[in-house]
Amino acid sequence: MVLVMALLHTRSPSPLLIAASGDPLRVTASRRRPWDRLVAKARSLTLDAEIAEGRTPDTERLRLVRAEMLTSAGTRLALAGEWELVLARSARPCNAGLARIPLQYRQVRAAAAGIHRLIAALSSGRAVNVQGIAMASLLLTDGTGPLYNPARSEDLRGGVSAALDHLDPMTLLRAG
Repeated sequence: MVLVMALLHTRSPSPLLIAASGDPLRVTASRRRPWDRLVAKARSLTLDAEIAEGRTPDTERLRLVRAEMLTSAGTRLALAGEWELVLARSARPCNAGLARIPLQYRQVRAAAAGIHRLIAALSSGRAVNVQGIAMASLLLTDGTGPLYNPARSEDLRGGVSAALDHLDPMTLLRAG
């Protein structure tokens, strides 16, 4: 099990802290190819799913690059902003016909308290686990997920709750 955390800083890149459970003092560095960020962005849905499942970012170059992208201040704040838009759209479902991709408005409203906590965690300057960020991102971007798919909409509250649990770095330490 690997614990990956980042601190949110507005002016400097977020440090990526990786502690392997077998050797928590082990520090690894890998060289980035110039195109790694572009490839990681193009494969973000797959990489986010892998990280959300708990696959360790430090075992594969693109997963590590994606983890660094997810933990950046800009990405965390952008995700928080996207979740705020989801809440705003669910508050005014009369505009639902204008949306290109309809949301499961009733389920979003039912999960609103958790979504507010998710936004706060993503926006905070505290250390968070990259797995939770990946889960929050995946909920937003997976068109087959509970935010968009009526057959899975009942899973939204659980998905938000799981993302919140995994955003807390202490969750992994207690489970380990």
